[in-house]
Amino acid sequence: MAYNNILFVTLTGSHTVAIPATWNAVDNRVTCLGSGGNGQSEQAPDTGGSGGGGGACSSSVNVPSSSLQAGDVVSYMLPTAGAMTPCFIRDRTSTIVVSANSGRTGTMAGGAGGSTAGAVGQTQLAGGDSPNPGPSSYQGSGGGGAASLNGAGGTGSAGGIPGGSGGSSGSGLAGGAGGVAGSAGSNGADGTEWGSAGSGSGGGGGNSTLDHTTGFAGGDGGSYGAGGGGAGAGSSTPGTAGSGQQGLIVLEWNPVPSNVPEDDGLMYYPITHYWG
Repeated sequence: MAYNNILFVTLTGSHTVAIPATWNAVDNRVTCLGSGGNGQSEQAPDTGGSGGGGGACSSSVNVPSSSLQAGDVVSYMLPTAGAMTPCFIRDRTSTIVVSANSGRTGTMAGGAGGSTAGAVGQTQLAGGDSPNPGPSSYQGSGGGGAASLNGAGGTGSAGGIPGGSGGSSGSGLAGGAGGVAGSAGSNGADGTEWGSAGSGSGGGGGNSTLDHTTGFAGGDGGSYGAGGGGAGAGSSTPGTAGSGQQGLIVLEWNPVPSNVPEDDGLMYYPITHYWG
C-alpha cells in the first residue's frame, strides 16, 4: 500500500499536531509505535541484566472524516524511551483513534514487549520480549525488537556466552549482537519501512571480562521503538544498561485527485513532512 505523503510525528510528550490541508479521509493510514524499554543493570555481581521490551505497533486504514479532517488540530501522546506508557493519537472528538503499548524496562522477570491488550487500531501487533538471563550468567540478555506494519517484534535471547542477541524488528531487521568476552553488546538497527524511519531491532546484551571483574554495556535499541540490551555483570565494576528508543506516530495519505491536465509539463514528487 503506497502513499505519496507522509507526516512523521517525533516530538515526545503530550502535544498537538495539525492535520495537513491535503489530507484525504478516504485514502489514508494512521500508525502508532510504542517506545522500547530500557535494559536492566546487573541483577547481582554474577548476573547480568534483562533487556527492555520492544514497542507494539497499531494502525488503521482510511480513518473517516468524522474522525479526522484536513485542518484539524488533534492531541497525541508520544512516549520517550523507557516511559512504559501508551503511544496514541486522538481524533477531532478527542477519542483515541489509534494506540499502541510500549515495552517494559528490564526486571528480574525479564523485559515484556508492548502487548496488544487495550490497544486501538484495525491491526495490532505486539513488541518482542527480553528474557531473564538466569542466575550466574554474567552476560546480559538482548532487548526486544519493535513490532512493525509487517509483523510482531522478535524476542531477544537470554544472556549466555556471548551476551544475548537483540530481537529482530517486525520487518526482519536483525538485532544487535551480544558482546563477546570483554566487550559491550552491539546497538540494534534502525528501521526503514518509511525510508528514513521505521521499527528498530533490539540491542545486544553486554558481557564481562574473563575474570568477571568488569561488566560491559548493553547495546541501545534501534529507532524506533526497540528495547535496549541488558548490562553485563562485574564483581568490581558493573556494565551500564542499553537504552530503548522512543515511539513514533506516522500519518500517510494520498491527496484528493485534482483536475490537472494530463500533459502539463510539470513533474510531481512525493512529499515527506516532519512534526517535532
